[in-house]
Amino acid sequence: MCGGAGTASGALAAARVAVAADPHALPDEPLLEALDELLDARRLLDVAIAKFLAVVDVRDATVEPYGRGTRAWLIEDKHLPGAAAGRLVNVSRRLSLHPVISEALAAGEMSIEHAAPILRTLAKLPPADREV
Repeated sequence: MCGGAGTASGALAAARVAVAADPHALPDEPLLEALDELLDARRLLDVAIAKFLAVVDVRDATVEPYGRGTRAWLIEDKHLPGAAAGRLVNVSRRLSLHPVISEALAAGEMSIEHAAPILRTLAKLPPADREV
């Protein structure tokens, strides 16, 4: 990728280091600390992915180079299960409408898995009742 590839290259390098590490070699306390850091990183990466995906989706950025919409691209090119791809696209579309939830995600106060049903429920409410 060009231009924006550097935005995520540090995360990718850190993930490669973590995958190459041997958790069996760590004593319990450092093992739990490392796992805690990985889970925190995952939550933050999920938020970043949702933010980037929202822009990709709005721009239909996958249509010209891959010949498919965002959800289909996630399934066919990124190998996500259909339900997970749909959930991710739906969350990414709704996050900008609910800054309190977006901020809670970025602060690590909730996960994408927690935000998805909240956002889905809010979408079913009348517009006047959707404030969080």
